[in-house]
Amino acid sequence: MSTEPVRSLFVTLRRSPIGKPWFHRMVLYDFGLDTKNKTVEVANTALVRKALAKIPHLVTIETDKMHYLKSLKTFYEKLLRPPVQIAHNIELTPVVGPSVHRLDSKFVQQRLQQHSYPSKMEGFLTNYKRRELADAVQSIQNQAVREQQKQIIADKGLYSEEAMKVHMERLRIAAVSKH
Repeated sequence: MSTEPVRSLFVTLRRSPIGKPWFHRMVLYDFGLDTKNKTVEVANTALVRKALAKIPHLVTIETDKMHYLKSLKTFYEKLLRPPVQIAHNIELTPVVGPSVHRLDSKFVQQRLQQHSYPSKMEGFLTNYKRRELADAVQSIQNQAVREQQKQIIADKGLYSEEAMKVHMERLRIAAVSKH
């Protein structure tokens, strides 16, 4: 079995050189590794291997074959996959064994339809609109009360008797609504 010699190494900076000794930073500078995840190709010589031996905790070192296979893998991972086709009109087969509800029963089908389309549920739209209307009315009432309070404070002053009555009434309502 013949093995080909490794001609080049691919070095990728994985960790930041900030806070590392100056000689580690100089090795990275010599290789041109100035930003994280940057990859450079260097010759496979004794000097290069000796320099890389000083910074194995900062870089990832790959042979040319390893780098080629890795790039192929990422290329195929990025390719578009064929679309998934889903058939919605599948014939339901009877369930074998004990089951609480059979999938083809009218009850289960009705529940599944209600789950899929909540607007078909009984009273969904009317309750939703009723709740929306109640929220709008409450908001308008709250706004009117706030406007009245602002008017009293502007006319009579912050420490007037009327302003204190309005404030006490608001505190009472807040306490009642919490309980």
